[in-house]
Amino acid sequence: MADFTYEDIYELLRGEKYSTDLQPITPELLKKICLYFELKQELMQKQKESALFEKSSRDQLKPEIENATRALRDLYERREKKIINRAIFTARSDFKIKDTTNFLPAEEKMYLCMIDILREATDGFFNSIKNAGVKKAEEPATETDTPRLASRIAASSGFTAPLSQGVTRRVRALSPKT
Repeated sequence: MADFTYEDIYELLRGEKYSTDLQPITPELLKKICLYFELKQELMQKQKESALFEKSSRDQLKPEIENATRALRDLYERREKKIINRAIFTARSDFKIKDTTNFLPAEEKMYLCMIDILREATDGFFNSIKNAGVKKAEEPATETDTPRLASRIAASSGFTAPLSQGVTRRVRALSPKT
């Protein structure tokens, strides 16, 4: 396996930062990242145990590991935000096709779950309006009864798109016929 460096991790972050689409991350790349961290941790442990290494080389290794960890966290958060925005767009627009290109398996699972949650929340919101908010006392509350969930997800992702055609159709269905 070829050497993997902090610069490679930073290049992944840069690619994700300046692209609107998710950048591909292969299983081999994930293995290289994992190996990079294992080797750096091992090297840091050896440096602590040995007096042969200068203090300056030990002082340089710790910030490199911290910076690489921070870059990976930023990479994840950028990917997460793109996935959340894509799920919101898909749920609002009633697209039947779900584009999961360049998703990791865990990201795809999150995306599909979010679409379902957002659609259930939207339906629950409009059903509560349609039923004038009247609820039978014996019915237990469910997760679909909390339309605030969709609002929280949208607000946290910074998504501020206008209402989609799907939402507009639901509002029209609730309006009195003239």
